[in-house]
Amino acid sequence: MAQKNDKAELVAELARARVRLSENAVALRHGLDFSTRARQAFKKNPVPWMGGAAVLGLLIARLPSRPKKTEVRVLPKKNDDTLEKAGKAGLLLGITKIAFDFARPFLLRWATRRFTETFAAPHAQTYGQR
Repeated sequence: MAQKNDKAELVAELARARVRLSENAVALRHGLDFSTRARQAFKKNPVPWMGGAAVLGLLIARLPSRPKKTEVRVLPKKNDDTLEKAGKAGLLLGITKIAFDFARPFLLRWATRRFTETFAAPHAQTYGQR
C-alpha cells in the first residue's frame, strides 16, 4: 500500500508541476506581448503618452543637423590647355551624337537589309530545292 500511496503522491506532484508550468508560460506570454500592453497603457492614460510623444518629437526636431561637407576645388590655371581640350572633346561628342541620331534610320534599314540578304537567302534556296 505504501507503494500505491507514493505513486499517487508522485502523480499528484507531477500534475501540480504541470499546472504551475502552464501558468508560468501564460504569464510569460502575457509579459512579452508588448503591443497589447502598450495599447492598454495608452487607453488607460492617453494624455501622458501624447505629451511624451510631443516632447520626444520636439527634442528630435531640435537636434543639430550634420554639418555639410564642403569641397574646395582648385580652378585650372589660365595657361592650362585641359579646359580647352575638354571643351573640344565635349563639342565633338555632341556633334557625333547628333549625327548618329540623324543616321540611325538609314543604318537600321541598311543593317536589316544586310541581315535578310545574308541569312534569309540561303535558307530560301535550300527550301526551294527540296
